[in-house]
Amino acid sequence: MRRAALILASLLVASTAFAQRPLRHVLFDFEDGIDEWTTNVWGGGGEVELSLSDDPKFGAGALRSELTAVERGGNTIAPRFAEPGEWREHDWGRISLWFKGDGTPTKLSFRLFTGTGDEATDQGYSLNIPMDSTEWRQITAPLSAFWNREKVPMDKRRIAWSYMGMSGTHSFEIDQITLEAPQRPVALAQVVGQQARHAAAVFVPLGVHPVGQALQSA
Repeated sequence: MRRAALILASLLVASTAFAQRPLRHVLFDFEDGIDEWTTNVWGGGGEVELSLSDDPKFGAGALRSELTAVERGGNTIAPRFAEPGEWREHDWGRISLWFKGDGTPTKLSFRLFTGTGDEATDQGYSLNIPMDSTEWRQITAPLSAFWNREKVPMDKRRIAWSYMGMSGTHSFEIDQITLEAPQRPVALAQVVGQQARHAAAVFVPLGVHPVGQALQSA
């Protein structure tokens, strides 16, 4: 019991240390509209139109994108992410967004690019998002799950911009695109008795040791 109490106390120290960095950073919440978002169509005909959603998940704003007869690729393009910014001083583990598809058995390509200034397209990373639900649902993925052709690890502090692309005639809506702090499971307590063994786990930020010391993250 004494050991468990010591571990719990150390986790409180870790939590205090982690309070010095944000757990999440909202990239876009669409409360100020969608004026800086743009579209393009490449490799053939078709059209992509953007509007404010009539049914935002949060607040008063969400983005709706409608593709009509896009032959090859139609993109919904985000503005450049804030640069510089305090959020770039931290590592990030996951990205999440609230997403509503059109109910079709297709997938949207969600792409992130890293770099700064004129080099903001030095590496591209992609993740497929299913369109099969017409209800709002949260999509959360580790940034390490994004695919890169050259297999170059993502420099998460240099994420510069993104777009979402697909072909055909479809519609989708997005709200609250957010970066989230990395996490990993850490043993909370392990008590060995004569007849039973009990173990539990909690999640703490990847960059924080349960005794409050900084770790080197991979």
